[in-house]
Amino acid sequence: MDLKGLRDEDLISLRADVEQEMRSRGLSSSVGEIGEAVAIKYFNKTPGLSNLKAAPHGTKNIDALSRSGDRYSIKTIQKAHKTGTVYPDSENPDRQLFEYLLVVKLDPGFNWTLDKI
Repeated sequence: MDLKGLRDEDLISLRADVEQEMRSRGLSSSVGEIGEAVAIKYFNKTPGLSNLKAAPHGTKNIDALSRSGDRYSIKTIQKAHKTGTVYPDSENPDRQLFEYLLVVKLDPGFNWTLDKI
């Protein structure tokens, strides 16, 4: 599809349609959730790394869990923008919130593929 030939209004409408279709399929269009999915897929297909499962939505500070119960917080960087911030527990600042912090860097282009973890 030649996007350069689209009028601004048509391009905006196309984006809205794509986001609506993604939601209907249960896909996320947020950089953070895409980074989480990319990291989990990478870990699960790489021998020697833990198999991960996405944490339930709304789980505080944790994005993935390993079979052994380790908790992973996943942050994503794409085009110099980062997702999320890690804050200590307000009631117990010494409480460990997760065992691993993964920083996922997506390709600097717009194809949203894994560059580095």
